[in-house]
Amino acid sequence: MTVIKHEHLQKMAGALDEVIEAAEGYKAYLKTRMEGHKGISEDVPPMPMLRRQLGNVERFIDTADNQMVEQLINMVNAIETLELAERGEFV
Repeated sequence: MTVIKHEHLQKMAGALDEVIEAAEGYKAYLKTRMEGHKGISEDVPPMPMLRRQLGNVERFIDTADNQMVEQLINMVNAIETLELAERGEFV
């Protein structure tokens, strides 16, 4: 695990963790709602809406957990490299 030394990046990482955690909670909620409608045909409301919403939150989680985390790691690496170069420790 990367240690983040910069305050702003630490806050961004913490906020991203909270967003992902909240989205996972929402996903669990939707799955529970779907379980409550077991036995209802898949194309009878509210099942299509719940499935669509589940897909939305899964894509949201995927974006946050992959693309946004990757961008954060890139920012952390870039600032660390810059600071090492400024101290003459990295060429």
